[in-house]
Amino acid sequence: MIYIYYLIPLILNIIFAFRVFLERALYFLLPFIISIVLYKISIPILYKLSFGQVVRSDGPETHLKKTGTPTMGGIIIIIVTVISYYVGYINDYIFPIKFVNSIEYGLRNEYIFYIVIYIVLMGVVGFIDDILKIKYKNSDGMKPKYKLILQLIISSIYLYFAFIKKSNANE
Repeated sequence: MIYIYYLIPLILNIIFAFRVFLERALYFLLPFIISIVLYKISIPILYKLSFGQVVRSDGPETHLKKTGTPTMGGIIIIIVTVISYYVGYINDYIFPIKFVNSIEYGLRNEYIFYIVIYIVLMGVVGFIDDILKIKYKNSDGMKPKYKLILQLIISSIYLYFAFIKKSNANE
């Protein structure tokens, strides 16, 4: 009878570890499956809308075969990132995992939220670049100077919220 007393914590730890393993496997498989499905659906739509790449004429001839390849694949990456984040967030909200010193673990951590917002905002810059390439039917897109300025602004905002604001709150 005493041995059962010692086995219960071991069994509970094994169940906990298996649950964490299944959740992390879900966080890997869910985006993979969603991205496959979305790419299968979106590629024919992008072909029909003529959202294809325009290849520079002064580039290598091997690049000419890329002409017409659907662009805007970054939209799917952004959608998959946001869906996966919110599925994980809801799961972590319903079944929170706390470790020894009650540090919040998982997707409820605000730093991960900042990273997702950062990814989305950088995706918006890429989307604008792709739209300009399609609209003007050339491979230039957004001017590099403006793209760099936008990326620096987004990165500065991210750094402020992720590090500077947090360190000021701790003082």
